[in-house]
Amino acid sequence: MNLYNIIVNLYKNFFSPQTCLNCGEICSGYICHNCAKKINKIKGNICSYCGSPLPKEIKPDSLCNFCKEKQFSFYKLRSFGTYEGLLKKAIISFKYNKIYSVSSELADLLKEMLFEHFSKEKIDFIEAVPDSDIIGNEEYVTYENNYKKIESSHMKLLASKLSESADIPFADNIIKIRKTFRQQMLNKNERLFNLKNVFKARNPLLYYRKNIMLIDDVVTTGSTINEIAHAMKRCMADKIFVMTLARVNI
Repeated sequence: MNLYNIIVNLYKNFFSPQTCLNCGEICSGYICHNCAKKINKIKGNICSYCGSPLPKEIKPDSLCNFCKEKQFSFYKLRSFGTYEGLLKKAIISFKYNKIYSVSSELADLLKEMLFEHFSKEKIDFIEAVPDSDIIGNEEYVTYENNYKKIESSHMKLLASKLSESADIPFADNIIKIRKTFRQQMLNKNERLFNLKNVFKARNPLLYYRKNIMLIDDVVTTGSTINEIAHAMKRCMADKIFVMTLARVNI
């Protein structure tokens, strides 16, 4: 970091200190310690496959009704919390408002899940779900302080943060070969058609007999992550695990 950037950061911290996204209190990051404890974390009795909450009367390690009727290409899915409250606000700030500084706090949530649910698994690579607006090697172009700034997918940034803290290589090997509509705008059947044969690996041999940790921000029906897992399986990947920051209960 050069002298100019150091002076700019000191100026910002003095005249506009960082505040919590939720309560507005001054803190070192974007989520203060007290608010972080209020995130509705998914725990207790959950589906052994997709990690969705199960009623207390259901036997532990059971499958939810959704997973009983579906066949997925991934091995196991876990989400940190439900898509509501502070977690939803943080994801929206990161994904749509481009407040990329919150990526450190979000990566910490993924790292917590990684050790809680996958500590016994051998994971060779971390992979990220490509952004719906980016094709192949395209990048976002934004402008900050009149300087051109190149930004890739928000999920690539999150994957890089997790890769660094967990000491697992980020493969950055999965790409989209055509544009798609946002899944949130489509019904169940349209979601499946929208993603058909959309993803491929840059280097298919990289996945050969490897265990992959795929990460995404929010999961609803699992169509996107399943289509990516299917593409990885075509490359002879072994186990494909999935982590998301949040899930929408359907």
